[in-house]
Amino acid sequence: MTIPEIFNLEPRLKQLEDDIQAVDSDVPNFCANHLWYRTLDGPNFKARMGQLVGWFSDNPALQSHDTYSTVYHYLYKQLPHCKDCGCW
Repeated sequence: MTIPEIFNLEPRLKQLEDDIQAVDSDVPNFCANHLWYRTLDGPNFKARMGQLVGWFSDNPALQSHDTYSTVYHYLYKQLPHCKDCGCW
């Protein structure tokens, strides 16, 4: 499935994409990985995505590794690049 097809089946992915694209990276020591994998103030982007696609999706059409992987790579690329964070 393509991203538009997946987003059509799960419209909440658009809100997640919007939230990712709204990230302000204009701070010292910005770490995209921190936002993707872990946060202290709520679910991280990966966890939010995992509720919408993959094995935990409510929609059986989206419960596959391929769908999860497609969305994972697409959304992760929407994050700004890390800068001066030390994760790389």
